[in-house]
Amino acid sequence: MNRILNTVWLSISLILGIIIGTVFIIVYEKYTFRPFEWKNDPTIVNCYGKDLDEINIVAAVRYWTLKGHDFLPTELNPAPSFCEKEYTDGFIILRKKDLPYNTLGTTRRRTFMNKIVSAEVHFAPGTYRIDNVFEHELGHALGYGHVEIDGHIMHPLWEKMTSKFWIPE
Repeated sequence: MNRILNTVWLSISLILGIIIGTVFIIVYEKYTFRPFEWKNDPTIVNCYGKDLDEINIVAAVRYWTLKGHDFLPTELNPAPSFCEKEYTDGFIILRKKDLPYNTLGTTRRRTFMNKIVSAEVHFAPGTYRIDNVFEHELGHALGYGHVEIDGHIMHPLWEKMTSKFWIPE
């Protein structure tokens, strides 16, 4: 009986620990402008397809390079087998995806020990061409969160976003 009780308490403690840890991470990401950074400079890989022009990738990379970020050379024509993989360490993978209405793009990061190890940027078809959308999503891939400052590149609403970037106080 004592053994069963210990197992139950251990299970409850484990579940509570996971819940508390998850809430902490969500709150930390929400209220920290740049909660994560890359362990090493990432390589951008175009798994979106030939529709995504090199010029759009170069412009977005240049935007963040001028802000002090470094990238390894971009892979424009990866092997199809590479693009079938999900989350590959050291890479920011660009993908085409049907997204919910009103969503121009989304970015997911995979982290380990407070460092970004990989990211995926998903664009609704053609939305990477809309002013500032590519740069905004690449900002997420670099570790930046949203800020509710009108005119900031990381504003969550496209209508209130411009190409301006600064570190909020």
